[in-house]
Amino acid sequence: MASEFEQVRQAEPKSRIQRRQARVIARAERAQKQPSREKDTEQKKPTKKRLIPIWLRMLIVVVLLVVSMTAGVMFGYGVIGNGKAMDALKFSTWEHLVDLVVKGTDESK
Repeated sequence: MASEFEQVRQAEPKSRIQRRQARVIARAERAQKQPSREKDTEQKKPTKKRLIPIWLRMLIVVVLLVVSMTAGVMFGYGVIGNGKAMDALKFSTWEHLVDLVVKGTDESK
């Protein structure tokens, strides 16, 4: 009892249409013999557990942003501005800076 593919192959198809029909039949037979690949991949797919959760990643980014901005302010005030780096973190320094910027503006608005 030979399969359709073997029968067509034994007949040695000569036209392009006959060869294509033989390939289609062979693919159909292979698909019937093999289990569906889609079902296997869905069942075997393990759930991926993140090493670092997204909320923790966001928190790390915010902390790194604050640290880098603080370091930048201290570097700019201490090295470029020839002041003490720790003075950049004092409230009085920022109050003085705001007073310098707002000095020429109209406060009645």
